[in-house]
This record gives sequence, C-alpha cells and structure tokens, in this order.
Amino acid sequence: MYTLTLRLPISFYFIFLPNTFLNNRFEAPFTWDEMHHNMVFPNALHRHFESVDSTNDEAARWLKSGQIPEGSRVMADYQTNGKGQRNSTWQSESGQNLMCSFILYPKAQAECGIFYFSKAIACAVRDTIADCGCDDVTIKWPNDILIGRKKTAGILIENQWTTHGWNSAIVGMGINLNQRNFEGLTATSISEKSGKSWSSKEVHFILEQHIHHYYQLFLAEKFEEIDNYYHRHLFGLNSTENFEMGNAAFVGIITRVSSGGLLEIQRESGELQVFEMKEVKLIL
Repeated sequence: MYTLTLRLPISFYFIFLPNTFLNNRFEAPFTWDEMHHNMVFPNALHRHFESVDSTNDEAARWLKSGQIPEGSRVMADYQTNGKGQRNSTWQSESGQNLMCSFILYPKAQAECGIFYFSKAIACAVRDTIADCGCDDVTIKWPNDILIGRKKTAGILIENQWTTHGWNSAIVGMGINLNQRNFEGLTATSISEKSGKSWSSKEVHFILEQHIHHYYQLFLAEKFEEIDNYYHRHLFGLNSTENFEMGNAAFVGIITRVSSGGLLEIQRESGELQVFEMKEVKLIL
C-alpha cells in the first residue's frame, strides 16, 4: 500500500491507495469511477471525453438535462474551443494537461460573498500545484496560477442564476501538467518544474480534495480565513510591479483584492486606484 498525504491549511487527509494508483494503472477491483465513489463528493458523476469544445460548455449542456449531483465533473484530453476569462482562449496540447469542470451548488445566502467563492477555488488550484512538488506557486489576479512568474493554470467560473438567486456554478480549470512547448508564451507546467510526469487522474484526485476543502470553508462563510490565505499567496502583493492600462504603462504596488474582486494598486504618486478585470494587466 502507498500513503498519499495532502497538505491542507487546517488538517491533513491520509488516504491509502494501491501502489498502482500512482503509476496510473487501475487493476481489479479498482476502476476510475470506483476510486471516486463515496469520497469527498459521494454522489458525483464523471464524464470523460477525448475531445470536446470546452469542458465548461459540456458541463452547461449536462446541467440542462436535469439536476446533476454536486461535485460531478467533465474532463477532456483536448478542447477545440477552450475558454478563459472575458472571451479569452485556453490553448493546450492534446493529452498533456488537466482540463476539467466541476458542477457545484453554492448556497443562495452566500451571494454576498460570491467573489470569495472565486478566491476559494483559486486557493484550491494553487495548493494542488504545490502538492505536486512545485515551489513558489502563487495566485495571479484575477484567475491564473503561477509558478515563479510563469502561468501554470487558469480558472473560469460561470455562474447560473434564477429568480431565486445563485443556482449553480460551473468551475472550469486548465492545469499544465506535462506540456513543454508553449510557443513563446510566459508559461510552464508541473512536469517542467517538479521534474516528473503526472497523469491527469493523479492530479485530479488531489485537486478534488482541495476543492472540497475550500468549498466547505466557503459554505460555512469563513470568508476571512479564505481571504487571508488567498492574500498570503497573491502574486505581487506589497511588491513593485509593472502594469498596463490601455496603451499606458505604469508602476505600482498591489495592496489587496477587495471582497468584490477589484484589484487595488498604489501608484508611484501614492494614489490608490481600484481596477476591474481586464481594465489593467500585470506584466510578467
């Protein structure tokens, strides 16, 4: 047997798995679906595709078919139209990375802390990458995870609303696992930094534990705890960085990310400015 220890901010989970799990081989009586049965999302369903337009779009279509159990997820080896924030695209080599979308049902009364939900997911993805043997893993506002100064993961959360409020959330993410060629992009992968190859199933298992942990903090409305951990790992916090706003460049210091998700930057003049997503770009 093999003991896998996952680092969490508050507690530790000790999970005993067959040696074959970490070698990406599933032998009887274990299968991929059975390994996830009765774990952190006990009723969750799993759909895997070799190719799909985007895992978020597929999860949205799945949601329209009826009430899908919480924690259900869509995974794909390749996305033909991967999505990022504000109509950005996500580029990934086929079979080299982890691309998945979780379906969650946050409490309607937690609407006041909706960006804390985004912060909680960012913390979960950040911890997943750190648990894969990578150092200097940080959260880059609003939705990226970095190793050093290179992008390693992106997050896209699409919320569904009804007349009664916040109904569901599709939590999509792409994590660079084994890709090495990024065609001039400022990006890296877990494999490149950890020195070993990783299977998507292996990393997904770790990711699921962290998403469940931070999601429970969010549902318990422990927003201050989430916020403190988020800022502890926020890239550029209290350090001088270069930014672009339209065609203008400027130097500033990130002071915090507000409860509403706005980035607060102190300019060289001492003026404190607040920015929404896509209004300003941090130059890596």
